[in-house]
Amino acid sequence: MNFRNTLYLGLALIGNHVFAQDLNLRYAELYNKQRYNQESSLVEVRSFLIDKQSQQACVIKQIIMYSKQHSEQLPLLATGEVKIPVDAHLRKVNPDIKISVTDGQDCNFHYQFTSKRTPHNTITGKEALQYQMAFSQLMTNLSGRVGSWLVPKVTGIEVHFKDSSITDKLWINEFTATDNKHYELAIESITPLFDQGSN
Repeated sequence: MNFRNTLYLGLALIGNHVFAQDLNLRYAELYNKQRYNQESSLVEVRSFLIDKQSQQACVIKQIIMYSKQHSEQLPLLATGEVKIPVDAHLRKVNPDIKISVTDGQDCNFHYQFTSKRTPHNTITGKEALQYQMAFSQLMTNLSGRVGSWLVPKVTGIEVHFKDSSITDKLWINEFTATDNKHYELAIESITPLFDQGSN
């Protein structure tokens, strides 16, 4: 799985970890990012561990969540995404989380902004605006008050297909609410486009 650099904008807003083999962190560090995914039906932020050299997803061997009283091994996802159960009670307990990866990998935490669901093969100007606004709100929530001034402005969306070499950029100032865009291919995902001046 190859990750596009455009999806990593805003890392400074929500933190960045670098580690090799094992990462130990607290539940709250991931909860504070993933909880906002429940507030939108359109978009989400996904957490991945990416090898610094290959830019591929690191091979995760296991994820264990534990406290003095309990220990639980979390399921591994085929996509390589690091996902935890979002639970207010666990937030109060704030257990430790240990993530083990293949020996020799030097991994970064990266965060991917993407759509939860997409239209089949047609997108309207109204839908494009809804995605743009949802991405903007998600990034504002993640940045908090302190980092709000660092949030890059979302000025459009990029439409992705199964063939990763094919994409279509829709800028909100050019793609109006009355426009419709039809594709021969099924839409796989939608990601944000940022104001060129904020890169």
